[in-house]
Amino acid sequence: MKYGFLSRCKAHSHPLEPIYRGLLSKLGEEQVGFVEEWNCHRHEDEYDLLVVSSSIPIRRKEKAIWHHHGICPTKGDLVKDAREFFPYLKRILVSGPYFRNLCIGLGVPNEKIDMIGYPKCDHLFRPNLTKAGGYLLFAPTLYPDERLYTEILPKLLKAASRQGLKMILKPHSLGTDPTRFVGYEGNDLHLIDKNDDVTNCFHYADILVSDVSSVLYEFALLDKPVIQLNWRPLGDWKHTDIGPIIDIENVEDAIKKTLEHPDEHKENRRRWVEKLFAFRDGSATARAVNSLLSLQD
Repeated sequence: MKYGFLSRCKAHSHPLEPIYRGLLSKLGEEQVGFVEEWNCHRHEDEYDLLVVSSSIPIRRKEKAIWHHHGICPTKGDLVKDAREFFPYLKRILVSGPYFRNLCIGLGVPNEKIDMIGYPKCDHLFRPNLTKAGGYLLFAPTLYPDERLYTEILPKLLKAASRQGLKMILKPHSLGTDPTRFVGYEGNDLHLIDKNDDVTNCFHYADILVSDVSSVLYEFALLDKPVIQLNWRPLGDWKHTDIGPIIDIENVEDAIKKTLEHPDEHKENRRRWVEKLFAFRDGSATARAVNSLLSLQD
């Protein structure tokens, strides 16, 4: 039995990587492989079981195990994945009851669903992690327009600085041009490689600013405040009540208020965390690996 992890891009790889490493440690390279390229589906015949994080055009859907590449509950592509992909899969690994209920509502048999938590965030629960403060983390989601470079970032950087915060900027791995950010680097802005895992920055930040990215909900695991920036048409995506929704012109007031009252949306954060993360014990990877091993013939 050979498992193949197939991913189109780095953003889709991050949630799969801890599961891959865990399974690799059990079975070795002869039984576990990882392919990261846009046409990764061309490698499907090299493996007996396929582990994917998006609805890539594989032929043998009945051989596939799906685990969501993002945890934002309002992304339109998640429902698209569900409607066109889920009914045919061998197993679906979901993070919590929100996605389990989504699957069941779309007619997926309960026996195909395994609720495991979210392996990507296991490391957030390790003891004795380095913790710091004094940073605002800005992590916009994919495919930004020109305003990100010419208006949003300059105004946000200025607002953060005026409130005594430095900024960590994590561009999305898809659709952003990192060279456009270089001129802003300095003492007040730390630019993270767009292919790095944004969760590695969480312990340094007091506040997260994003739009509709999954990072909003991952950051809430640490019970830290988030600000939702309303700066572009969202299409099928929508904001939730996990934190205030503000325009860029009001961002400094929002930062100031959030620093003064970090617990204002605490109950909303807790509610979303309970919906999206069934387990918050750092053992989601182990559950995912056990689920995959149980599929061996």
